[in-house]
Amino acid sequence: MGFSKEWHNFMDEIYDFQKYHAPYSVWFRGQNVDKPLNSGLFRKPHKNIEELKAYERSLYHSFYNQGYLLHKARDWEMLFIMQHHGIKTRLLDWTESLFTALFFMSQNSTEPVLWMTNPCVFNEEILGHDHILTPPIDISYEDLLNGNKEFTSVAIHGNRIDMRHVNQHSAFILQGDKDIPIEKENNEKLIQYNVIKKIKFPLELIEELKFFLHINRVNDFTMFPDLDGLARAFNNDNKITLK
Repeated sequence: MGFSKEWHNFMDEIYDFQKYHAPYSVWFRGQNVDKPLNSGLFRKPHKNIEELKAYERSLYHSFYNQGYLLHKARDWEMLFIMQHHGIKTRLLDWTESLFTALFFMSQNSTEPVLWMTNPCVFNEEILGHDHILTPPIDISYEDLLNGNKEFTSVAIHGNRIDMRHVNQHSAFILQGDKDIPIEKENNEKLIQYNVIKKIKFPLELIEELKFFLHINRVNDFTMFPDLDGLARAFNNDNKITLK
């Protein structure tokens, strides 16, 4: 019988969003739970933005001082290292690869959703220009962190410091100081103007999704190219069941 009608409808929504934004490329974010677009830092309970930024400063300086012999980095480079190793930063992971987003959406899902955005138009709406920032940036992370100037949400290419970043086609949105989910910024015009779009994925189609990833050889090892990823890929192989 092939893929279900619901699967084709899901893929058609992705196609329509990319076609609408052509020739720009689209970024994706797959979530196994339907939650707002908040970075790890902003998911931390806090009373106000000042309290959260004080916590952010403490994290940054402690990681710099205690881990310097291991990372020998600072500023934007160290921020991406922190994100890579699981520190709660204001970076929110995105990807240029639909396969990567679908893989993460499929993992232990309860309310799978796929987010999409046009990063160039995102920056145009927020910053007034349509190019994606790439380090080195003309303002330092430390100056923003320690000064009085507000962070602004921005689509950004980070330094791909690990093969995981390369394989996952990593990209990021740096969350600003509005202290609201990213999709609600600019009075929710990012949603209204189709700059950001969320597609809910039917939970009953998860096995269909896993089959799609399986036949395209997308697995733990392609996402995490190390021995741990390879072991997980072996353990999870041949567990596809279709009705």
